[in-house]
Amino acid sequence: MIHYRLATDEDNQQLIELTAATGMEGEISLRIDRQPDFFKLLRMRGESKTFVAVDGTTIIGCLCVSHQQVYVGEQIFPLQYIGDFRVAPSFRNKGIGLQLCNELASYIIGLGTDLAFLNVSKGNTKPYSFFKNRPNIPDFENIGLFVIHQFIGKKGKSFHADYTIESIPVTEELIQFLNHHSSKYQLGNVITPEKLEGTDAFVIRQNKRIMAAMCLMDTMSFKQNVVTKVSWKLKYLLTSLNSIYKISGISKMP
Repeated sequence: MIHYRLATDEDNQQLIELTAATGMEGEISLRIDRQPDFFKLLRMRGESKTFVAVDGTTIIGCLCVSHQQVYVGEQIFPLQYIGDFRVAPSFRNKGIGLQLCNELASYIIGLGTDLAFLNVSKGNTKPYSFFKNRPNIPDFENIGLFVIHQFIGKKGKSFHADYTIESIPVTEELIQFLNHHSSKYQLGNVITPEKLEGTDAFVIRQNKRIMAAMCLMDTMSFKQNVVTKVSWKLKYLLTSLNSIYKISGISKMP
């Protein structure tokens, strides 16, 4: 018999295995592995809950929600970030995903939530169907598109004729600069020192003031992106780039 509950730390391995068995369909299909600690990414997002569907003692589905602070009209508002919506392939189309959404809906309605956010791959519209026609909850709508830029690494030291790139620790000056930038975007994340823990920060200054910044984090210790399917055009492009990466000095692509 299938039952539903909140996950605990003891569920870590099963949730990692469920994640490895599922992925996000879209123009670029992606699986996000979470070894060795499924919950670490959730802790980085904010205070989180993980709802699981269990068949006997086996976890067959999960859905997570994390409390975050975001900017709306340059003002700070609470938001519930919904993610990790997964059902084991052999248990799909049996109402399990719908019931997980019911569990989630009851929880966030009880909190008096005004904003809930769900991020899906382009071309993957199925998750929207789970949040349609729900009492007291507006249907989810597409409010924007994240454009992800792949920076191609290249051997050699960066040089600019006019500016010097400086590596700095995370400081209040950097936090303020990033929040000033983030506040200009709807649902821009409120940046805190905790969110930048473990990052390498690089800035460019003008008259001793930060005018540009970039923060880099190696996520391989808690999150690994695995590309499972791409279009033939993109596959050809990646293969071509990888055939010359050793002689060109650029980094190997996925």
